[in-house]
Amino acid sequence: MVFTTFALTGFGLGSVWNRTENRLVSIPHTESYRAAEILTANESASYQVYLLVDGVDMQKQHSEVLNVLNSATKNLQEIPGVLPAGVVHPFAAGDQASNPQAAELMKQFTAKNQQGFLMVTLLDLTQFPEKADEIRQMTETEMMQVAKDMRSFAPKARGLVSDQDLNNAAVGATAKTDTHLATLIAFGLLALVLFIAVGSLRLTLLVILSSFSGWALSQAFTNLASLFVAPSPEDPALVMLFSLGVVTGFALVLLSRARSHLAVVKYTAELPQVSASRVQKRRSRRASTGSPLDEVFSHSVRLLLISTGLMTLGLLAVAVFPATNLRWVAVVSILSIWGCFAIGFSLVPAMLYLAQSWLELPRPRWHENFFHAVSGFFGAVGGRVRDLLPAKLLSSRLIGVGVGLVVLLVLALPAFGVTWKTAGEDALPATSATGAFQHLRQAQYGVTGANPDVQVLGKTTSANLATWAGQVTKIPGISHAIVNPENSGDYAVLNVTFKDNLSTREAGTAVKKIRSLDSDFTKLVTGQTANEIDFSDQLLRFVPPLGAVMMFATFLVLARATRRPQVAFWATLLNLVVLLASLGVTAVIFQDGWGAFLPFLSKSGGIEPSVAVLLAGFGFALALDYQLYAVSKSRQVPGLENLEANNLLKELTQTRGALWTKSLANLAIFLAFLPVTAQAVKQPAFALAVAVLLNSVVSKFLLAPFLEPYPDQLPDDPGLIWKE
Repeated sequence: MVFTTFALTGFGLGSVWNRTENRLVSIPHTESYRAAEILTANESASYQVYLLVDGVDMQKQHSEVLNVLNSATKNLQEIPGVLPAGVVHPFAAGDQASNPQAAELMKQFTAKNQQGFLMVTLLDLTQFPEKADEIRQMTETEMMQVAKDMRSFAPKARGLVSDQDLNNAAVGATAKTDTHLATLIAFGLLALVLFIAVGSLRLTLLVILSSFSGWALSQAFTNLASLFVAPSPEDPALVMLFSLGVVTGFALVLLSRARSHLAVVKYTAELPQVSASRVQKRRSRRASTGSPLDEVFSHSVRLLLISTGLMTLGLLAVAVFPATNLRWVAVVSILSIWGCFAIGFSLVPAMLYLAQSWLELPRPRWHENFFHAVSGFFGAVGGRVRDLLPAKLLSSRLIGVGVGLVVLLVLALPAFGVTWKTAGEDALPATSATGAFQHLRQAQYGVTGANPDVQVLGKTTSANLATWAGQVTKIPGISHAIVNPENSGDYAVLNVTFKDNLSTREAGTAVKKIRSLDSDFTKLVTGQTANEIDFSDQLLRFVPPLGAVMMFATFLVLARATRRPQVAFWATLLNLVVLLASLGVTAVIFQDGWGAFLPFLSKSGGIEPSVAVLLAGFGFALALDYQLYAVSKSRQVPGLENLEANNLLKELTQTRGALWTKSLANLAIFLAFLPVTAQAVKQPAFALAVAVLLNSVVSKFLLAPFLEPYPDQLPDDPGLIWKE
C-alpha cells in the first residue's frame, strides 16, 4: 500500500512525469555532445517562442494582419527580456515591395498556401533568471492573443504557440498517456492469457495482484529516482516493461510449481505402484514441514535468486554503456527487479498458501475441451507438415536442428546492415498542439523556424565561417548552410539543412563529409545525425565486449547446470543467434518498413541504438532464463517414469505448458507497449517480443533434443539447479 500510494501521489514530491526532460540521447564526451553542451550553455540568451497562425488570407487581408502584428509587436517589446528587434514576422522589415529584406522576410514567414504566417519572439532569459518562467509565459500568452485579435476579420484564425519548454511538456504528457495506456493494455492482455492458460479466475487474480504489486513498486522507484536524475520521457516506460515481465514470470513459476507439486503429492500417495517407503517419506516430509507448499517455496527461492541474478547481470551490462539515459533505466530497473524478487519471495507464497484449496481444484470442462481443440489443431497442422517433408529429414534430429539454425541465420542477416537512428524531438502525435505545430510548420514553411539538421561550431569569425560554408553547400544532400547571426560563446555557428527526403544513411554520409572538410579553425559538428554517428561508433566499441561477457556468463551457468560443456556451448551459440535474429527482424520491420501495413509498426528509417544495448544485456539474461527453464523441464520425476497413471498425467499436463504460458505473458506485456509514440520504447518492446518468441521455440525444438538423455544419466545429482 505504501508503494502504491507513493506511485500514485509521490507523497507531495510530484510525479516522474513532471520532471522528464526531452533531450537528444547522446554519449558524453563525443564531438556531438561537446558541441551541444556549448550551444545549450548559450541558448538561454536567445530563447525562441514561435507562433503559427492559419486561417488568415495573407493577400486579401493584408492590411488587417499588418495592423494586428504591429500592435502585438509593441506589446511584446514591453515584456522584460524581449530582445530589441526580437519580434520577427512577415512585416518586421517593413511592407515595401522595393525593400529586398522585407520581400525575403515576407516570403520566408508567410505560408506557402498564403493562408497563414509565422511569428518568432526572441528572449534573453539571463537578464531576469528568477523570473524566466514568468517571462516565457507572458510571451506565450501575448502571442496567443494575436490569433484571437484576428478573428474579427478571419473567424477561422487559429494560433499555435511552441517553444522548448512547451515541447518538453508535450513530449512528457504524451509519454505519460502512452505509458499508462500501455500498462492498462498489458494488464488486460495478461488477464486474458492467464485465464486461458490456468482456466480459473481466482488463480488469474493471484498473478494479476502480483503484477500490480510489481507495477506499484517499479513506479515508486521511478518516482524516487527522478528526484535525483531527471529521466528522458521514454525511460519510465522501459523500466515498467522490464519489471512487469519479471514479476509476472516469478508469479507464474511459483504457481506452476505449486500446482505440480500438490498434484504429485496427492496422487503418488494414492497410486499402488509407488513403494511404501517412498509414500512414507513423502508423508513424513509433509508432517515435518506442515504443508506440501513449504518444500516448493524453499526450493524455488534458489531458482528465483538465480533468475534475478541473471537479470541484474544483464542490466549491469547495460549500465556500463556510457549513454546517460540507458544507465538511468538500468539502475532503476535493477532496483525494481530486486523488489520483484522480494514480491516473489514473500507476497506470492503468502497468497498461494491462502489459496491452496484453489490450486487443487480440477480444471473446468471448457478448459479441457479448449486445450484438446488447440492441441488437435496443431497436431493436424504438424501432421500435414510432416507429410510434406522428406522422410530423411523427419528421421534425423540433427537435420531438423540444422534447418532451424539456418532459418535463424537468415533472420539475423539484416542485423549486419542496420542504420542507427536516435529519436528526435518531433516524436509527437499530430493530435497534440505541439505535434500540429510541427506538422504545419514543416508543410508550409520549409526550413523557416525549423531546427537545423546539423550545426557546425567554428572557433573563428562569422565571416570566415561563411566563406568556409561554400564547401559545405557543395556536398551532395545539403540544401542550405547559413551562418547564425549570433555566436555561441567563442564559436560562430553554421546552421546546415538537408535536402528533402534524404535517407538516414545519406544524411550520415553528408555529416561525415562535413567533418572531413579541411579548415583553418577548430570545428565541432553536432545535430541528430552527428549524434547518431557518434552513438554507432560507441556501439561498435562497447556492445561486442558486453556481448562477450554475457556469452561467457551464459556458458558458465549452463555448464554448471548441465555438467555438459558441449551443450552449454551450443546453448550459448543459440543465444547469440537468437538475439541477432531479433535485431534483424526489428531492422526489417522498422528500418526497411516491411511492417508499415500493420498498426503501430510504421517505418522509422533506422533502429534505436538502445535496442542493441538492451538485447546484448537484458536480452541475453532473458534468453538464459528460458534455457534454464528448458533444462529444468527436461528432468523426469524419479520413480514415476513408467507409471501409466492417467490422473497424475492429467494433473501434470496443466503445468507442462508453463514455458509457453510465461512466453505468452511476456509477449502480452511487450506488445502492449507497441502503441506508444516514442520509437525508443516501441522498438525495444518489439525486439524483446521477437526474442521471447524465438527463445520459446528454440528452447523447445533446438535445445531440448540435446538435453533429453541427460536426466537418465545423473538423476540424483544434488548440484543440479532444478533439484527439488
